[in-house]
Amino acid sequence: MIRGPRRIGLNAVSWHAPNATGQSVKFKMAGYAGIIAHFERLKGSVILGFDSNHWNLDTALAPNPPPEPGSSDWYLENLFFSASPPHALRDAFLDYLVDNPAEHARILEERPEGPLAVTYVRGSKARPQPDRFDYVFISEHFSVERVAHNYEASVEAGSDHATVQADLRVHSIGGPT
Repeated sequence: MIRGPRRIGLNAVSWHAPNATGQSVKFKMAGYAGIIAHFERLKGSVILGFDSNHWNLDTALAPNPPPEPGSSDWYLENLFFSASPPHALRDAFLDYLVDNPAEHARILEERPEGPLAVTYVRGSKARPQPDRFDYVFISEHFSVERVAHNYEASVEAGSDHATVQADLRVHSIGGPT
């Protein structure tokens, strides 16, 4: 019997979190609630590339513990990036740095106060604050070969955010067959 090609479940998602300054904290958290609900409906493997609008100067290789429910107006955003997120995705760059401690050490030497990567510069011209707003998150089906943040080249090309490139290795693809 001849069968057709095997169908696989690979979801590539691109998302831009709302900006609380331009709209409101409530509007931004509604965006996080929406993307979390979206992930609950997905089946199969996931690659998420996104502009989080999440201030992150942390230099640790493990996400922070989850916040207590109702602990702040930013609860859903902080939960999304925590060690117990409401999704089954991992930060590809953290995975990469865990496997490449010399690179992590180099970053800490260059930017001991963070961020781990510069993908956006917020603040004013007089007081610029390099930050990490842009991410690639992955499901369990992938491992990370390399992650590159191309801030300078992206700004030169006309963007105000870095491109984030993740070279991934597929271990399995989940979803319908």
